[in-house]
Amino acid sequence: MTGRGYGSDTMRTILTHAFDTVEIHRVRLDAFTVTHAIRTYERLGFTPRRPRA
Repeated sequence: MTGRGYGSDTMRTILTHAFDTVEIHRVRLDAFTVTHAIRTYERLGFTPRRPRA
């Protein structure tokens, strides 16, 4: 069940709560290589990080 926006809406709600209510400054997300999910995370403001050498 993809393409309905449930994941985006849920993540947006969780992030709003984390930053505004709990006052967290950074959120880390580990994701599998599911491209539609990764695109969603990037639209929500997550940025890919290179693995440490």
